[in-house]
Amino acid sequence: MKEEQDYSSNPSSLEKSNSKGGKLLWIIGIIVFVLVIALGTIFYFGSEDDSNGTEQENFLEVSEVCSFENTQSLQSPCIIVNAKKGLLADSACDEVFPQDEPQCLYLTARSKKDKSACNGLNPSLWKTLCEVAYDKNPEGCRRIANDDVYGDSVVPVCYEELAILNEDPSICDNIGTWDSYSTEGDRIECYTNYAVVLNDIRICDTLEESVAGCKQKVEIYNR
Repeated sequence: MKEEQDYSSNPSSLEKSNSKGGKLLWIIGIIVFVLVIALGTIFYFGSEDDSNGTEQENFLEVSEVCSFENTQSLQSPCIIVNAKKGLLADSACDEVFPQDEPQCLYLTARSKKDKSACNGLNPSLWKTLCEVAYDKNPEGCRRIANDDVYGDSVVPVCYEELAILNEDPSICDNIGTWDSYSTEGDRIECYTNYAVVLNDIRICDTLEESVAGCKQKVEIYNR
C-alpha cells in the first residue's frame, strides 16, 4: 500500500497542495457562478417571451369580431366597440374611418395596462383622456375640458369611458351637468354604449327614450 505523503517534513509541498486546491475551488466557483447567471438569463427572457405571447393571444383579429366584410359604415363602429372591450390590437385601427382613428388608438393604448402607452397619442387631448382613464376618476373629465380648446367635445366620451371602466353606468349622469357642450343625446349614447360594451341589455330599459335603438345595438355588436 502506498504510504501517505508526510507534509510535515516538506512544508513547501503542503503549500503547493493547498495552492492547487484553492485554485481548483476558485475555478469551480467561477463555473457555478457563470452557470447560475446563464440559467437565470434564460429563465427571465423565456418568461418574458411567454408573457408577451399570452398578451398577444388575448387580442383578436378584426374578422373574428366584426364580420361586416367591406361595409365600413358598420365595420368602423364595430371596431371601436370591440376596442372599448379591450379585444383588439393597434393594427385594427387601420380599418376604421380616418376620423375614428385617434379614438381607436386611444382605446388600444388604454387596454395595454401600461400608462406609458398613452404618451404617443395625438392630438394631446386623447393622451390626457388616456391618463384619466388609467386613474378611473370621473373628476378627471373636467381636466380634459380645461386642457384643450376642443376638450369639451371629448367630455361625454370621458364619462362614458369611466362608466365602462368602473362598470358603473350612473357615471353617465355627469354628462351635461356642468359643461355647455354636452346634450341629453350624449347621456343616452353613454348608457347605450355602456350596454353594448358590457353586453347588458337591461341597461336599455332604464332609458326614457331610444330603448329600441339601444337594444338593437347590443344585439348587433354582441352577436
